[in-house]
Order: sequence, then structure tokens, then C-alpha cells
Amino acid sequence: MNDHSSPNIESRSPAQVGAITLVGLGNIGSHLVQLLANLPGLTQVTLVDKDRYEPANLATQRITRADVGGAKSAVQAAWLRLHNPSVQVTAVAADIAHVPAGYLRCSGLIIACLDSLASRVVVNQLAWRLGIPFLDAGVNPEAGLVRINAYQPIEEAACFECPLCDEDYRSMGGRTPCEASDRENPPTNAPAALGAMAAALLGVECGKFFRGDVDAILFGRQFIVNVAQHTSYRTSFRRNPKCRFHHALWDIRSAPVLSPEITLGAALDLIQRHAGDHPRLGIEGRFFASAWHCPKCGSVGRGGNFRLDGRIPNVAARCTVCRNSNALLVSGPNLVPWIHRDLPELVLGLSLADVGIVSGDIVTVMGEGQSFQVEVLTQRVHRCDAKSISEPTLSPGGLSAAAGVVIPISSADPTIEKEHR
Repeated sequence: MNDHSSPNIESRSPAQVGAITLVGLGNIGSHLVQLLANLPGLTQVTLVDKDRYEPANLATQRITRADVGGAKSAVQAAWLRLHNPSVQVTAVAADIAHVPAGYLRCSGLIIACLDSLASRVVVNQLAWRLGIPFLDAGVNPEAGLVRINAYQPIEEAACFECPLCDEDYRSMGGRTPCEASDRENPPTNAPAALGAMAAALLGVECGKFFRGDVDAILFGRQFIVNVAQHTSYRTSFRRNPKCRFHHALWDIRSAPVLSPEITLGAALDLIQRHAGDHPRLGIEGRFFASAWHCPKCGSVGRGGNFRLDGRIPNVAARCTVCRNSNALLVSGPNLVPWIHRDLPELVLGLSLADVGIVSGDIVTVMGEGQSFQVEVLTQRVHRCDAKSISEPTLSPGGLSAAAGVVIPISSADPTIEKEHR
């Protein structure tokens, strides 16, 4: 980890400054896409949302009847490509908690338009670890409130989690490692006007960012508009010394070079050369399930069952005894935080891809007295440096053949649609 402040916005490459990741394409995000299309300087957009549009969304989100049933990320990506063909668009149909962090690494700005506290926490942690400024927006339809927050991962600055209390964390609940996403949050059903207003406030901050007017951005503050009372408020955040989140940046290095095809044993050999003895490998905040049991019949699955939580294929998450298709459970002793030498030879012979580590994942490697991060890549040229993004494996069919191609991560992982050039 790196406890120093993040690079200045002015020092970022032109490609990063022109790149945005937008997470959440509902009441706020769907309106923001339209504003982003007209922003001078925008070169690259990554759109992330795990859901599909439903008939109920027609009244509150910027979509048409033809969009109902479509993946939100694919629908908005197609619209953005049509209205600004010069922008490179990547659509990710997945829960942000399971999106490889490397796909956000190229961004100059991350924007969250979410109705889930747990998902906001995930975005906050990813943005901070990657050293990327982060905007967050929300609405409260009952009180007629619209708010935006802005965070910059620099020394002594507050993060999204700084004001959270124990009750906030308890309210987020939990999930089993076999579940593909967090528990569902009830939709806000906010009027489209509130979502559009939040999007407009975000659009103004994005404009400042692209113009390089950094001092005018809302960083470290919150702006609230009360449309019911026709009032507005601006408050400032302070770093909480007792914040549960450790405010440190990842120290991402280019070596050792790890690909999804390398075995765990070979990866540990490479790590030992660069980090020292007693090598270990893991993903921050995630565990590997070495065995799981069925809550219905109590049977236990073992053997080759070693997989990153949230990346367990649906076929493996089904009980082989009673065929229970509900989420299987993993007990504490069967949750492994690190890949290390003491694992069974059968497990060490598996590849990174076999255990759910895919291209774009940023892994933490540890050795004798040091730790740092490495991005898993299928090619030596990093996606942030390449003129176009490409992956070696394309799925047959896809979300939208007319708009692009679909890149499968694995059977339980994000569907990533990238424009094909």
C-alpha cells in the first residue's frame, strides 16, 4: 500500500483525463449519459450496471419502450455510440463488486449513481485504492432532496465511509460467496425530474473536470438541493481517524507479469522472485471458497472446489446431492484469504482463471517484508496504453451484435461489451 497522496489531476495523461466510469444507469445515470455525450474532451466511457430495464422504469428513467428488457449498460452504450461516435464505450453488465478493478484503472473520474449503500462503499474503496476522484449522487423523493458528493483520494481528505456508523454497516447486510450480487435494494421510484436534476449537477462537475478547473470542483464537500423548500446547502467532510477504511493507495507494479493461464504454483514462484520468501497472492476484501455446503441437505462439496467468492459458476453452486439451486453456504474455516504454498497440490496446479482470477483483476502479492499490487493481464500492453481495447476470446452472439461484441469473463462473471474497431 501507498500512504502518500494520489497523483495530481493535472499530472494525469490526456487519455485518463478524458475517460469516465459511470456506475449505475437508473434514475440518475440514465439522464447523465445524455449529458456526457455533449461534453467536450470526453474520449472514453465505461458504463457499469448489472440490471435490465423494466416497464416500471419508463416513468422514472431516460429510456424508451424499445429498451425494456435490455441490459442497462448495453442500452445506454448503444445510445452514446449513436450520438457521439468518437467516444470509445465499454458496457459492463455486472455488479460493481465483481468487476475487475483494472477496468476502472484507466479512468480519470468515477461517478456513482446508485441506490445501494453497499455498492457505494465498493466504489469508494476502488476509487481510493486506484487514486481516482469520485463523484456520488443520490435523491430522496419523500423529502424532495437531491445531493452530490465529491471525493479526491489525497492525504487527510475524507472518503465516503468516513461518516458511516456501525448501524450503516449492519444495514448493508451480507451475502453468501455463491451469490453473484448483493441483496437487492428496493428502488427509490424517484420522479424523473429529481434524477435529471442530480444528473445535471454531476454534469456541471464533469465539465469543470474536463476544463481543468480543479479548484472549482466540489471535492471534499456535499451539495444538497431541497426542491420542496427551494433551498440549498453545502457542507464539508472531515477525515474520520476511526474510519473503517484504511485510506491508502495501491502500489501497482508492472512485475511480476501474471496472466490468467498461469498456474497458482508458477505464480507463487514469480512472486517469490520479486517479493521475497513466503509468497502469497490474494484480492483485497475477497476470499476463496475451498468448500461449501448445502443448507437444504447438509452435503459438503470439496475436491477441486476452490474458487474466488462471487466467481463460482452457477453449475458449481448447485448441490450435486439434492440438486438445490439456491445459494450454497461457505463456513469460516473454508474461506481462504490467500493463495500460498501450503495449499494442496491439486489446487496449486489450477490456473488463476480456474479459481476465478481474470484479466483486469488487481491482485495483492506479498513476500518477506513487502507487499504490492499487480494487474493480471492477457497481453503485455496495458489497456490504458492501447489505442483500442481487445480481448482474445469473444462469445458467440452477445448482448447487441449491432453495437459491439461481448467479452465473457467466466460463466459467473461480468459480461463486458466493447466496441469493435
